[in-house]
Amino acid sequence: MTHVSRRDFLRVSSGSLAALSLSAVAAPAKRPNFIVLMADDLGAQELGCYGNQTHQTPNLDRMAAGGLKFETFYACPICHPSRFQIMTGQYGHHNGVYNFGSRRGGPTAGDNIAAARTFGHILQDAGYATALAGKWQLSGRLPDLIHEAGFDEYCMWAYQNNLPEGVKHTGGWEGKPGSKTSRYWYPSTMTNGTYRPPKPDDYGPDIFADFAIDFMTRHKDDPFFVYFPMALTHSPYYTTPDNTKGPKDHFKNLRENWRANVEYADKIVGRLLSALERLGLSEDTIVMFTGDNGTGHNGKARPTELGARVPMVVYGKGRVKATGSTLELADLSDVLPTLCDLSGAPVPDDRPIDGTSFAPLLDGRPGKRREWIYSYIADRRILRDKRWLWEDNSPLHRGRFYDCGTSRDGTGYREVTDSEEPEVVAARQRFEGLIKTLPVPVLDYEGPAAEMNSKTAKRLGRSMGKPWDARKANQAKLWVPAFDSPIVSAAPKGVRFAVKKGKVRGVAMAPGRFALPKGATHVRLEVAEVSPGLKWMFKLAGTKTTKAGNRAAHTTTLGKTGVLEIPLSKLVLSQPTETWQVKFGIASGKPGDSVVLSVLEFITK
Repeated sequence: MTHVSRRDFLRVSSGSLAALSLSAVAAPAKRPNFIVLMADDLGAQELGCYGNQTHQTPNLDRMAAGGLKFETFYACPICHPSRFQIMTGQYGHHNGVYNFGSRRGGPTAGDNIAAARTFGHILQDAGYATALAGKWQLSGRLPDLIHEAGFDEYCMWAYQNNLPEGVKHTGGWEGKPGSKTSRYWYPSTMTNGTYRPPKPDDYGPDIFADFAIDFMTRHKDDPFFVYFPMALTHSPYYTTPDNTKGPKDHFKNLRENWRANVEYADKIVGRLLSALERLGLSEDTIVMFTGDNGTGHNGKARPTELGARVPMVVYGKGRVKATGSTLELADLSDVLPTLCDLSGAPVPDDRPIDGTSFAPLLDGRPGKRREWIYSYIADRRILRDKRWLWEDNSPLHRGRFYDCGTSRDGTGYREVTDSEEPEVVAARQRFEGLIKTLPVPVLDYEGPAAEMNSKTAKRLGRSMGKPWDARKANQAKLWVPAFDSPIVSAAPKGVRFAVKKGKVRGVAMAPGRFALPKGATHVRLEVAEVSPGLKWMFKLAGTKTTKAGNRAAHTTTLGKTGVLEIPLSKLVLSQPTETWQVKFGIASGKPGDSVVLSVLEFITK
């Protein structure tokens, strides 16, 4: 019996239904293909079509002139929440992601994108062939990595933890060997779970573009969707194939290469447009180009419009009216409902969708227009309508209010934070009502930036880490192994750490580092089970090294069950601004020996 995939079944079914209805109505127009490109760390101001006089971006300029360019389009100021938002059509208070997992306000229950309903799932279910090319960075493990998020195929920049078991990267590194695999020269790439051994002159962005073009070629007779989160233009700023002088300068991180990186991103866009022409697909394909946050060295991670404003250029011969530019507002949450609108796929009705389709703008149809757009990072929010802008607002921080007039690029904005002019007061009150519907985490410090830096932490006498959550200790999946570690698994009474083999056996609590609860003096451990003679250790690892070499407060015990209350060391108590990683280790024992930890919490005595 021949296997038919769900997507192929839907494609056949849709075609059959269309054929059966020909006698009654005209055949429906062919559904468009989609290419959604998202540059990494690229603010709108970097492109020629947005007024940049230095960077040459002819392909994107041509798309803007022959399609639609949003003058004001928002992402989040940092990439992780942006990648969730574009794929789910949801803001952070609905998808749970406001920041990186290891940073302030980051997700505490993991960031499993596969558990969401992505635009990949939606278009896949609608009969589209789906593919991802470029930078993934999100959750997932082999063999289901990326496939489980709604993509039939993928070609990705692979971190070390993405590679198949037993496979080692044989190419370049961004930093010391063994640190971060290269995304540019001599790159670490993987296609559908298989590592591609690189050559020294291989350039990652070209590999991803080659894959996307091959996928389009193989599916030129099908409706297809290519999601292309690009590696460019994120640092390090290495040379590109257009300005390299040879292998010796491939790994020199120089700001002077920034222009070349922007222009090569434009060249990749040009390659895709040329491929569509060659395949006869230009009139059947809609191409969107946007960014994940502001420019890396000019806006990124700041809760301002400069951090949030990214390009959005939409192009498609015969599919997108050559409007040039629009003053209508949109943000990344609008991409999913727009793809649904254009493809005829239903918008999910089992969860809130924050975005609004901008499909009517593409061909001049009447339709709903957004009155405001929104961005966020951790506890800080940015809210804008066509005239007014509120930056850097949090539940504990008022932020700044601006009258932008008709300007869209930051020029001529007038700060009116404390103004009592009637129209300012009315606008501010309206925004205050809106912001109440857009909750963010309440984080316990008052400061001028979305990320607490070390200077602010020192001034306030607080840690940059997020508060310790004792519930994490009972989640086996949040203990991350290192070296030849214990086997970690859930047990009826807690978390079991079982001896495997080797001399170094330790696991660490993830994600990220934590701040000790204010006033904590002891750690309280409850041991439900322990093998006779097993020697184990609890440890707090800080970021600093003392003269004595100590980085931790720890205890070791033999074969005891029950409650242990361990006093925190003077080293820990003397560092209120330090961040800590909670570790648990087994110092000795034979394979199969185990200890079950049921409670791990910090207390005051």
